[in-house]
Amino acid sequence: MQFDPFVLPFDIGLYFILLFVVARSVIWFRQLSRPDKLRLQRGFFGKAFGQSLKEIFLESLIHRKILKKNPRLGYMHMSLAFGWFLLILFGTIEADIFGESHLNPPSRAIFFRFFNPDHGRTLFESAYAFLMDLILAFILSGLVLAIIKRFSSRVVGMKKTTRLRMLDRVALTALWLIFPSRLIAESLTSGAYGTGSFLTGSLGSVLASFLPAKEAAYPFWWLYSLSLGTFFVLLPLTRYMHIPTELFLIFMRNSGIKTGDRAGTFSEVEVHSCSSCGMCIDQCQLNFSAGINTIQATYLMKAVR
Repeated sequence: MQFDPFVLPFDIGLYFILLFVVARSVIWFRQLSRPDKLRLQRGFFGKAFGQSLKEIFLESLIHRKILKKNPRLGYMHMSLAFGWFLLILFGTIEADIFGESHLNPPSRAIFFRFFNPDHGRTLFESAYAFLMDLILAFILSGLVLAIIKRFSSRVVGMKKTTRLRMLDRVALTALWLIFPSRLIAESLTSGAYGTGSFLTGSLGSVLASFLPAKEAAYPFWWLYSLSLGTFFVLLPLTRYMHIPTELFLIFMRNSGIKTGDRAGTFSEVEVHSCSSCGMCIDQCQLNFSAGINTIQATYLMKAVR
């Protein structure tokens, strides 16, 4: 099976966000002053490039600074960011190694289990399936913390968390649905074909014992694709725009570009790089001394955006 309509929401969302990020980056680059353009160009071919990749890995994926300050909160961010990165990376490798062809479209890697339901019967395939289940379990552990944090921030060591706009809430809901829907879709498919590993295989066996697993899996593949597509489409309109923007910011900063005495491209990128995580609320004296928690930097950034 080479194509199924349920992949369309994912494809539309993915190509939309890729085109948007490229276009936005080009606009930001063109708005830079000539000296800053030269700094950024030199940064891509010098020491700054390696420094930027290192910082992206340590801070955007591992969240090293947050881990040092608040291990529980850092683990939550790391499991979602780094875990999703690993899922994409090893999923792409999986599709290339075990798929029918190389250089597959992104949807083939994301929905690999749907297009290859018998995968996992050989020793090598089962070992790889174990790795993919392990990564998914890693992400889900962080997702549980994220959901708990939204209702009780003290569980992850925060006194306050940010109040979200409606679009942010919709995007957050889509993000929360991505990984559970993948788990259920893969588990039901694995249960129908007797494949999977310790997570999807075990859950799939249980579900298949009282459900028509093959038929029940299809709606969850749709939910998985719709969740991804919705998140990608809403990303530029919500606080999650910080995900691609902070990568651009890191390259700009390591290339020597700084904020001037007036607002410009660099300051705009800085504003959009704020994730509105709410950590600044706990650190602000207005919060712990005066009990005011509505005007911190996170809300200033939100207002500026």
